[in-house]
Amino acid sequence: MRHLWLDNLSVPSLVTMVAEMLHAAPAEAAGLAEVIRPHTSGNPYETVELLNALRRDGLLTAAATGWRWDTAAVRAHLGRSKVDELLAARIETVPLQSWQLVEAMACLGGRAELSLLRTATGDPAAEVQPMLAPALAEGLLVMEPGAHEAVRFRHDRLREAILRGLDPGRRRTLQLATARRLAEVTELFAVAAEQYLPVIDTVDDPAERQRVVALLRRAADRATLIGDHALVNVLLSAALRLIDPGETATLIAVHTGRHAALYGLGRLEEADEEYRTIEGLGPTALDRAAATAVQVSSLTHRNRFADAVVLGIERLRELGVAVPAADRLPAELDHHRFDRLYWWLDHSEAADDLAPPDLTDPALLAATRLINEVLPPAYIVSDLALHAWLSLQALRIWLEHGPSRTLIVPASHAAIAVMAQRGDYAAGYRALRRIVALGEARGYEPDTSRAHFQLAALSCWFEPIENGVHAAQRARERLIAGGEQAYAGYTYQLAVAGLLEYAPSLDAYVAEVEAGLAFVRRIGSEQTAQAFDSYRWLAGVLRGERTATAGEAVSINRYADNPMALAQAHINHAVAAAVLGDAAGLARYTAAAMPPLPATLGLYQTALAHLLRGLAVAGQGPRHRPR
Repeated sequence: MRHLWLDNLSVPSLVTMVAEMLHAAPAEAAGLAEVIRPHTSGNPYETVELLNALRRDGLLTAAATGWRWDTAAVRAHLGRSKVDELLAARIETVPLQSWQLVEAMACLGGRAELSLLRTATGDPAAEVQPMLAPALAEGLLVMEPGAHEAVRFRHDRLREAILRGLDPGRRRTLQLATARRLAEVTELFAVAAEQYLPVIDTVDDPAERQRVVALLRRAADRATLIGDHALVNVLLSAALRLIDPGETATLIAVHTGRHAALYGLGRLEEADEEYRTIEGLGPTALDRAAATAVQVSSLTHRNRFADAVVLGIERLRELGVAVPAADRLPAELDHHRFDRLYWWLDHSEAADDLAPPDLTDPALLAATRLINEVLPPAYIVSDLALHAWLSLQALRIWLEHGPSRTLIVPASHAAIAVMAQRGDYAAGYRALRRIVALGEARGYEPDTSRAHFQLAALSCWFEPIENGVHAAQRARERLIAGGEQAYAGYTYQLAVAGLLEYAPSLDAYVAEVEAGLAFVRRIGSEQTAQAFDSYRWLAGVLRGERTATAGEAVSINRYADNPMALAQAHINHAVAAAVLGDAAGLARYTAAAMPPLPATLGLYQTALAHLLRGLAVAGQGPRHRPR
């Protein structure tokens, strides 16, 4: 998508515009442009409106050779008027009955279909269009013909002027009446909800309050589907003002929705407050499971990996998933945990995965959603035993109780588990391909795109690196559409690592780095943003824009609580050292990369780190090589 910034006109451009409109020479128009510019700031729309107002007021007159004016008279006239006042004077020419319709439309927005306008005002269908005629003739409104006839304001400034001119009391009365009429038509629930927002505190009747809460929640559900977290937050915040304190279940549900919206907006500290509110309402384990899953992800975003794991495990146990204590996990994994994975791969076919019905047990569904969110922080802190146990537990639930959308991602982590615990990369790759195939067949989105990301990440062991990068970029679009911002951020990290190997130019690599950094900062993911710091630093070194000296290098110590970013920083510094022929730096950074390297298990960075370490050791001579 390309963005074109539309700015106000410069003085020469304004002179050209005025000259062309008035059929005058630029030298003649320059004086008039100078007079009107302080009142319009070069805004093209306001310039046109102001010139039209001057024409109506007799300051601009038509002549055979073009338009004529007296610059001094225009200056004096504008000294007594403002553009908004000139607009208001134009608006006041519309008859009262038409004007009331225009006011209603201003409350609805900048555009409305005629059918919506009829419902909102309660005016008879046959009368609405004739009532609009004066406003159309005056140029305030523009008709849009078609199957669904609509009308819109010719410019936003007109609507803004109308709303400013509305008495606050009249506006409240108008919007409340409009909201009530719209609420009676089921399919107009979203428009009705938005009309209630400015007047929410005027809704006093208990029955109406309950209806409006339901309306706002339904509108929020729709906004959630398209990822409009800001609107969800506004709608649910309004709903909370109408809910009776005794309606605990409704309060928990609405706070849970708002908590997710704040997370989606990257307002994570506010989301913390909302989660504490939910906890204070005394929910059951099942009632708070959805909010807990979001909170675990929020903690992961902020490098609070241990807190995320502790919270997730505590809530999983409440849901009936008996996660073993840390000292018992290795023994649990040795006790036939991988047998089920190998049996599934070797003794069943992909077609068999499609036969069972979906999982329906509410507690298991909630547990699998939570497992989904605990797996990333467990992986990042290299608690590979816990990571393996949880992913294999998800696979067990799938095979014993049926598949579900919520199982696609945790089951896909079993591929990483079998790589880490058994060194069997081929089994992990086979498992991922089957899981992705099932997700695609059943339409489990956006979770299937998360599994696609996992497959893209591990495909480097079996396919060209380009394949993984392209797959990650394709998955990104679906993840963003599905509201999976955290995983969408991870796709940038994967793409950047791959592009460093094959991008046609550093410019292409840098563009992905900057786009990724902007995205993860927007969603508030400190954890992923830190990984991009060293990629950006490396790009500067490779472009010759900065040196690789200790003083110029990114301070690696600040990644101490983020093993993945720490490993990546050491690897990127090692790449720079290798390119620049710095043998000592190569040895130092590759040695430092080894302890946190398990945080990148299965990723291409692991192979790169070992390659660079091999080069470093080889360069040190025989006496430094390990035996």
